[in-house]
Amino acid sequence: MASRPFAHARILVADVLEQVESGVAWEAIIEEWRYEIDRDAIVKAVRVSHLLPEDSDISETEWLQAAATNHNLDFLKDPEEDTCTLSDGEPFYDEG
Repeated sequence: MASRPFAHARILVADVLEQVESGVAWEAIIEEWRYEIDRDAIVKAVRVSHLLPEDSDISETEWLQAAATNHNLDFLKDPEEDTCTLSDGEPFYDEG
């Protein structure tokens, strides 16, 4: 699964989750990333990462349905979480 950066930071969620999994203290993680992320961002990443086991074999449609109806993702409805706009860069067209 591809990893995306935290909102407003160029830090991949997967990198922080790897640190959490390795047992690095959250305050140390925050310091290492020069306070570009905070405790709430780590909490959100951990919550989302535990929605579905990595070895699950479900279709993209099933995943999207599960994500759209899961109350653990309600924080994504906050306008502050909507960091991608048409003015952010060039459009991506999947040719595959």
